Amino acid sequence: MAKNTRLLARRTGTASTFQLRKLYLSEIVPSQQYTNFYDHTVSLYYGRVDTHGNAIYPSEKYLKPLRTHQSETNKRVYALNFVADAFGDLQDYFNKAYKMNLLKDSGENSLNKIKPVSGWKSMHDLYGNHIKSLFTNMVDVYLEQPIASRGMEHSRPMNFDEFIKSTKHFHKTNGKHVGLSRSYFILSQKCSTHISGLAIDIIPNIQTEQADSDSMNSFTFFDNPNFEFYMHALKKFGFMANKENPNRIIADLGSPQMQAYMANYGLMSIDDVFETYFYKASEFDYDIIRTYLVQMYNNYVVLHPAKTIITNQSTGVTYQYVFNSTNDYKNNGMPSVNSIKRTPGQGGTPNIPRAQSLNRGGNGNNPNITKCRLTKTRLQERRQIAEEDLRTTYADIYWIPLYVEMLNYELSSPMKDVDVRKTIKNAKDLYKNIDIDAAKGYIKDKINFHRYPIELLSLQK
Repeated sequence: MAKNTRLLARRTGTASTFQLRKLYLSEIVPSQQYTNFYDHTVSLYYGRVDTHGNAIYPSEKYLKPLRTHQSETNKRVYALNFVADAFGDLQDYFNKAYKMNLLKDSGENSLNKIKPVSGWKSMHDLYGNHIKSLFTNMVDVYLEQPIASRGMEHSRPMNFDEFIKSTKHFHKTNGKHVGLSRSYFILSQKCSTHISGLAIDIIPNIQTEQADSDSMNSFTFFDNPNFEFYMHALKKFGFMANKENPNRIIADLGSPQMQAYMANYGLMSIDDVFETYFYKASEFDYDIIRTYLVQMYNNYVVLHPAKTIITNQSTGVTYQYVFNSTNDYKNNGMPSVNSIKRTPGQGGTPNIPRAQSLNRGGNGNNPNITKCRLTKTRLQERRQIAEEDLRTTYADIYWIPLYVEMLNYELSSPMKDVDVRKTIKNAKDLYKNIDIDAAKGYIKDKINFHRYPIELLSLQK
């Protein structure tokens, strides 16, 4: 079956990728034979959400480098410390099996050695790139290239209040594609499972010669003569193989084998891992949204320090007559001039000889001349937000409503307007009667209810 599918992959283009992937998942993966496959469609947020529904990311102080050879990689590869320990024992197990001739040697892609090529990725780096892209898209396109369909009133804001109004409209109309909070990013498709410190990519990454998709790359992996040994070895040390990319292995926090490694660091349960090793992103979302919106506006002012204001002349109504083409001069026999100014109502005549000759038939209409209203322009400078502004005009009571609205927008507005207003009112009451942390906690619980269905939080198979 796998050989037939590989032939199909070589004869079809990317348009058939989706159908091939469905075929691959349903018939190629030996799911019935092995119990340690990881299916991201079942555990969508594995390693990025704790058992209470909080978006999480690990503290870097609990990372540990994996064993690599300098000739094999030019950078260090990291995972959480207990995962790194389990992976080291997996490497030793493979090395012993190879020396004892328990593995078949079929060339470069023998799958008889385990070598890490990628592990933990910094959430901060990935999130920072997301924010830069978001800022560029919002400023360069949305604010500075106004079009009527987006609403001209949301372009080129003059001050911070206008900027916030435009930003809210930008997020409201783009929904889940442009979320600003860290929780949003961690749970989005833009964020890699590798931020958890639980995932490791290894070589060989066995590939077919002409396959393009990840699923096609995996077919010969399943055909490999050492694949059965590989899967049993992963389970022995508490790992799962990614169903679509079996060269990506993931620590199974629910397995007794991985929990034995966890216990070496005083971690007796999954909750211990999340409480000790991970941060909750929601604890920082409020401050992050406030900080980034201020920075974005101040950066916008640096890039666009002034706005051109166009107004009509304040004294009288001044028109400008402009020839429509260079032939106008020849056809009318007039002097070579660029424009002719006349101020109606003042009884004067245009400052050129025989002005009436510009008119045909004496009716005052000449198709070769355009009459334009004169305007004048001035530059109005924008002003950055100062620290004093944040302490007075833009204190917490200003940010609470905005925080609720922004979180709702990034989920494509699951809360109706009446629910948003009620949430804002209750949060403000908590802030006034208790403190800002109580308000933020209340908002987090309201948003988490809409962020994801509870069944997607399962960590065990």
